[in-house]
Amino acid sequence: MKTPLVDPPLTGNEKEVVLGYIAFQQDVFLRKLQASDGSWLAEGSLSRALPPSSMTLKGMAAHLWFVEDYWRDYILLGNPEMEPWASTDWNLDPDADWHSTLPIEIIIKELKLSTNKTRELLQGTDWDDVSKRANGEGNHFSYRWVALHLIEEWGRHLGHADLLRENIDGETGD
Repeated sequence: MKTPLVDPPLTGNEKEVVLGYIAFQQDVFLRKLQASDGSWLAEGSLSRALPPSSMTLKGMAAHLWFVEDYWRDYILLGNPEMEPWASTDWNLDPDADWHSTLPIEIIIKELKLSTNKTRELLQGTDWDDVSKRANGEGNHFSYRWVALHLIEEWGRHLGHADLLRENIDGETGD
C-alpha cells in the first residue's frame, strides 16, 4: 500500500497547521518513490534524470535527508555534523548530497527517520527560540523560520518530483 495521505488541518494552532503541511508534503514525496502497490521503485528508475537537468528522485531524497539533518541537528541544536555528511568532501562536490552512492533503501530509511526527528523537535519547542549555531553569514534562525523554510524546501522539490516521476512511468498526481 502506498504511503497514506492525510490532508493538512484546516484549523488549529500555528504548529498544528505548519507541521501538518510539512508532513503532507513529505508523504506526497514518499509516494513519488513508490509503485502503485506501495513497493519502492527500482533504484535504476529513481536514478533516472530528465535532461537537461541531472536531478533524480534518488538524489532528491538524499538532498531532503541532508536538509532535515542540517537544519535540525547542525543549525537548530548546534550539534557537530553527523554522518554521512561529516565525511562528505563538499569542496570536491558542492552538491554531494544529490549524488549519494548509498542504496536507495538506506536513503529512504534515513530520510524517514530524519523527518520524524525534525517533526518531534519542532512539536516540542517554542518557535520563538533561536538556533544554537549561526550559518556562514553569522545569522541565527528562529524555529518558526526553519519550519516555514521546510515547507518551502519540500514544496519546491515536489514540483521537480512530479516531472521526474512522470518521466519514469507516466504516473501523475499524488
